[in-house]
Amino acid sequence: MAVIECQIERGIAHCGGFPCARLGKMGDFSDLNTNHVKERTCSTIASSGFESWYREYEERADLLTAALERYNNGRMKRFLCELFIQQDIGILRDIMHKAEALYGSPKEIGKAFPEIVKSALLERE
Repeated sequence: MAVIECQIERGIAHCGGFPCARLGKMGDFSDLNTNHVKERTCSTIASSGFESWYREYEERADLLTAALERYNNGRMKRFLCELFIQQDIGILRDIMHKAEALYGSPKEIGKAFPEIVKSALLERE
């Protein structure tokens, strides 16, 4: 709520400034490694604009939803959520494209997906 109140006080549509005392006091998800998502989000909005950031956010959300539906073997929700919060959208597109070739039972596909992720991340290093 502090962010919305600040936006109203300042007369702005979205927050793009970081570091910020108000935003800095808000915690990330306590049990997820977000790789400093608040800072990255604010920086991206400040440099590219809200609309550009939001288009990527929507694509990222769609990719995560597809991954949760197709590749979650019942034990991967945290892994998938952290992956889609932390990684660059280009890497995520690549992972999902490669994962389309997976076949087998949900359990087999769920086991194979992390190997595709590992391979894609190693290729980018």
